Amino acid sequence: MENFTIHIFGYGETQINGDEFSVKVSTDSLTTVKPLVDAVWADKPADVNSEQDFHVINIFNYNEIRYIANEDFTLEVNPALKALIDNLITELKNALNALPPVVQPNVATPPVVQENVVTPPVVQPTVATPPVVQENVVTPPVVQENVVTPPVVQENVVTPPVVQENVVTPPPPNMDEPTLII
Repeated sequence: MENFTIHIFGYGETQINGDEFSVKVSTDSLTTVKPLVDAVWADKPADVNSEQDFHVINIFNYNEIRYIANEDFTLEVNPALKALIDNLITELKNALNALPPVVQPNVATPPVVQENVVTPPVVQPTVATPPVVQENVVTPPVVQENVVTPPVVQENVVTPPVVQENVVTPPPPNMDEPTLII
């Protein structure tokens, strides 16, 4: 396995998350953890003076190991540590294979049927919004200066003749009779 992270927790569990598998088990059930922890502790930098108790040991691929305790330190993985890491990965894989399979019961969930359910209408109370009153507001008149409105020119407009049907025109007044003009 190339891509993985192993966490050895000080409270007693060991976990691997990798590209092939993931599992968390009790550290007491693993025989390869103690030799790895002891080898990491033996390779600690000389200036680390804390006790061997740790919060967690994180192993990132085959690149580095971070020992998190009162005084933290980081190591690069050397060939001896790589062999111990490989032993732990094998043991974690075996622990995963020894776990009983998780069986999901074949339980069908019946659909929820609601009959004769009446949903009451949502009633929202009437809210009266008071009118907005503005007092002493003076709106100045709009003054447009030097505005020239061009005349409307209609080109090629043909006005049809007015046709009046059934119109009786009275005869013109008789010009032979005198007309009184006042």
